[in-house]
Amino acid sequence: MTPLLALISLAALSAGAEAPTYEGRFTVSYQPVYCVRAPCPPGNFTVVAGNVRIATAKSVEIDGSALAGKPAAGGPGEPVSYEGAYWLRDGKLTIRPTRVLPGTWKDEPAPDGDAASETPIKLTLVNKTGDVIRGVYAAPAGADHWGAERLTDNLPIKGRIDISLPAGPCLYDIRIVLGDRPAEEIRREDLCRRSVVTADRTGRLIERVE
Repeated sequence: MTPLLALISLAALSAGAEAPTYEGRFTVSYQPVYCVRAPCPPGNFTVVAGNVRIATAKSVEIDGSALAGKPAAGGPGEPVSYEGAYWLRDGKLTIRPTRVLPGTWKDEPAPDGDAASETPIKLTLVNKTGDVIRGVYAAPAGADHWGAERLTDNLPIKGRIDISLPAGPCLYDIRIVLGDRPAEEIRREDLCRRSVVTADRTGRLIERVE
């Protein structure tokens, strides 16, 4: 799948004097249209904020005038998160970001706590959800962003995977993307005390919006 930012036109644009359609933090992902015979029609860009779909667009352009530095590119098919404003008109989304990160925002960051590790942390995730896990995110509890997706392949039912995390805070939040569209969020796990975490749908289940 084509990386999202490769599909976005990067330019110094003028959004005009009109008020933005939305200001704050939001995530943009691209959904291609799958067809049997090429060429396939273009897909859609979906805008999500707080786990709610707030807009869709046919094209995206970036006004980099308020952005310090170069945008961070997401991986293939990975959502990209923005802090800033956008204008939506006639199916075209014009984004003026002040911050750009791969992945999705965390809607409820929590304090990290005092415990920290001076050595890298290992997370072992066990899949007992009864479904294929299609994505895993792990971020310190105090982070406002989930960061990059950590799976290189789907995690089958009853499978497990070891994930290396950097030295630092022990308290982590973990986001599990399931195959049947919900996501499970496991909050404030002390990985310095217990490195094995089981995903079994007893965490916070939310409807996944892309």
